[in-house]
Amino acid sequence: MKKCEPARLLDVTGDKCPITYVKVRLALEEMEPGRVLKVSLKDGDTLRNVCRSLAEDGQMVLAVEKEGNFAAVYVEKKG
Repeated sequence: MKKCEPARLLDVTGDKCPITYVKVRLALEEMEPGRVLKVSLKDGDTLRNVCRSLAEDGQMVLAVEKEGNFAAVYVEKKG
C-alpha cells in the first residue's frame, strides 16, 4: 500500500466506537476528493471497525501503521 502526505490529521485515540467513525466520516466530508486523512486511533476492535466502515463507504485505506496499542490509518477520500 502507498502512503501519502496527509492533508489533515485526526486524533480519536480517546474515543470509543461508534463515535470514532462518526468523527472520521465528518472529517472526510470536509475534505476534497483525492486528499489524505491520517487518523490516530486505538488498535484492536476500533481499528478493525473503522477500516471496515471506510471500505463499506468506498474510501481507500492507503496504509496502517501500528505502534503499541495505537495505530495510524491513512485514508484517501474518494469522490
